Amino acid sequence: MLSNQLQRLRPTANCLAVATLGALAAGFLGVPAPWICGALVAVAAAALMGLKVGVVKWLRDLTFVVIGYTMGAGVTPEMLEKLALWPASLLLLLLCVGATTGLLASILQRGFGWDRATASFASVPGAFSYLMAVAAHSHANVGRIAVAQVSRLVVLAALAPSLVTLLPSPETALPPPAPHEAAPLWELLLALAASGLGGLLAIKLRVPAGALIGSLVTSMLLHATAVTTAELPPEVLIPGFVVTGAFVGSRVRDVTVSQVLRDAKAGLLTVMVALVLSGVFAFLASWLLDLPLSLLWLSYAPGGLEVMVIMALALELDPTFVGAHHIVRYLFLSLTIPIVFRKFLKRAD
Repeated sequence: MLSNQLQRLRPTANCLAVATLGALAAGFLGVPAPWICGALVAVAAAALMGLKVGVVKWLRDLTFVVIGYTMGAGVTPEMLEKLALWPASLLLLLLCVGATTGLLASILQRGFGWDRATASFASVPGAFSYLMAVAAHSHANVGRIAVAQVSRLVVLAALAPSLVTLLPSPETALPPPAPHEAAPLWELLLALAASGLGGLLAIKLRVPAGALIGSLVTSMLLHATAVTTAELPPEVLIPGFVVTGAFVGSRVRDVTVSQVLRDAKAGLLTVMVALVLSGVFAFLASWLLDLPLSLLWLSYAPGGLEVMVIMALALELDPTFVGAHHIVRYLFLSLTIPIVFRKFLKRAD
């Protein structure tokens, strides 16, 4: 019996070992979002070479609870207060997200013959870890989505700093927000347990990606109402990203090298279109609101929250403004993806 149990866990052990090596290699090479991107690419490559990989359901759901909790932790009363200062800019951001998703989905469907579900998920400009987790519960081609989304992150990380430096910048930059005191361990454990219960309830209600969505909503409510300020330490969050990348990568099967190259071409084209479209909306917002174009473009660019905030700090732009816009994009996509794309989702397993 023990031998059978170990045999069933072998794909998970293979998956986690390969994912960890891939994540470490990506971090060493300076790849954006290395923990999830490196794990995803490494496990997908291993799967294509015939290695049996997979993630057991309980570990997948536990990881999704961790990711959902972290996403919701960004919704603090202070952040909501600051968001009230920039309603017009945030509205233009959401219009930019909608226009980008619609235009890119049309390009992928009409220009490359992608099915509607795959084109829709591949066109979403942001929320990478969440998007991939939900896409893995859909009828879409996860391999194609992964290629398109990883292309987006890599191109943005490579081009965004150079592009922003070519734009006019504000004369003075605001300092980064002061770090707040860490919450006690017991508070973090209770808040995380509450998010776990929220995820379990969503699973029982047969919500697709229920562990992720239930945890997100619960964490968001807890942090927005200041019930808790607890954030997960990197020692917990990083393994969560690695397992998420491993799970998504393990779903990439029956893909050829030629198909990956074709999909990468589509991904690169769509990210360039997304960059241009975000620049158009940033220019419009700059003209209407009399705010620096460089600050707005970095806030509207379809990149990951962490990467964009780091770039804002490096380029001496206001990281609070940039971070708040990307958090709003993240939350907007997190709450609307399961609704707008519900026809593409599988029933909860």
